[in-house]
Parts: sequence; structure tokens; C-alpha cells
Amino acid sequence: MTVSRAWRFATAAALLLAGVGPVQADTVEAALGFQSDKLRRGFSDSNGDPVLSLDARWRADAGWLAQGGLSTLGRERRRGDAELTLGGGYGGVFDAGWAWQLTATHYRVLGSGGRLPYHELALALDAPGRVDLLLAASPDYPGQLYSGGSGRGGMQIAEVGWHPRLAPGWVLDLGIGQVRYPQLAFTGHGYGSVGLSWRSGRFGASATRVFRGGPGPAVDPRLVWALSWQL
Repeated sequence: MTVSRAWRFATAAALLLAGVGPVQADTVEAALGFQSDKLRRGFSDSNGDPVLSLDARWRADAGWLAQGGLSTLGRERRRGDAELTLGGGYGGVFDAGWAWQLTATHYRVLGSGGRLPYHELALALDAPGRVDLLLAASPDYPGQLYSGGSGRGGMQIAEVGWHPRLAPGWVLDLGIGQVRYPQLAFTGHGYGSVGLSWRSGRFGASATRVFRGGPGPAVDPRLVWALSWQL
């Protein structure tokens, strides 16, 4: 797939997902975003460059949901031109206010030189008091095998976060996580974040300090700025 065709496909998919809601959906959300760095689980997917993103989400009263996103990957495009995510799932609410959500997501890098596509299954729990827990696993994450050469293996993630409200519109965001690669020659590591976010109407902003620890190459803590605008 050429770069121009990939961009047309990604744009069409994002717009289609954003436009599904008015006919049948109970809730449709879409947002444009800017981040000073595309950090995920302690690593930068954009080589430290700022990125733009478009995300859309559809949720029905019955609990079904669909979501998609498109994000750039940095100016040099060494990791590809953009990353496309498409997924769906189901969720509900327990007694005492506990909410749960089970999702499956497809990750695909558009353009040449990027990571191979893979899938991720995730279970998210949201407890009263703005505490959340995420357990996720990928059965086909691409990487280097212990036997040498490239292949696919498992990836396992566990995250917990706490998001207390400090004042109207202001939220403190604290999180820690751990990632493991059982069949791949990647070193598992821990990561964490301390951030402050603010929202007024459709506009949101945040500043987050991200840390990564454990074996492997040292990564200095970095501050990530983010802006979002709900469409």
C-alpha cells in the first residue's frame, strides 16, 4: 500500500467511524489532539517528536462500543507515516458503581518502515473514587525471538491509575504499570506517570511526567504536554 493510499484509507476509516453515530448510536465522541511526544508504556513511538491525532468513539446504551484513531509518528517518519487503531468491545456497570469494559484493538502502522500490525485484548475496570485498572495482552506482538530473527510473541500489560479531582475542571493523574514479553527477547519493564489535567467545555490540557524503570537502556524522565478539542 502506497503512502497516499494509506492516508486515504486511514482518513476514510476515521471519518466513517466518527459518522456512524447519528443514525443508530446513543453516544458519539470525537476529538482532535496534540502531544509533545507520543509516549506509550514508557517508550516514545515518535522518537521524541510532537504528534497530531484524531480519535472517535461510539457507544450504545446496550453496552456495545466501537473506537478508532489516527496519529502521526514524528517528522522523520522512521517508524512509518501514521498509526491507525480500530477496535470494538462491550462494557457494563456492576453494583456499587464499578464499571467494566472488554475491548479488542487492531494496531497498524501506515507507510513503510513501521512495526508490523498486531492485536490487543484488554479488560478495564473503573472503580468509585476515580481508580482504574487495566489488564491487557497481545497474542501476536512483533519482535525479536530468543532463537534469533524476527517473529511474534506475547505481550502482557498491567496498569493501575488514580485520578482525584482537585478543583472544578482540575484532576490529578497518577499511574503505574508493568509490561512483560514472555516469548520475545525484549526486557520487561515498569513505568509510571504523574500529571495534572484541566478541562473547560470542549477544550482540555495536561502536563504529565513519565518515568520508566527496570533493566534495559536508561530512559530519562520526560514531561509530555497534551491539548485536546472535542468535536
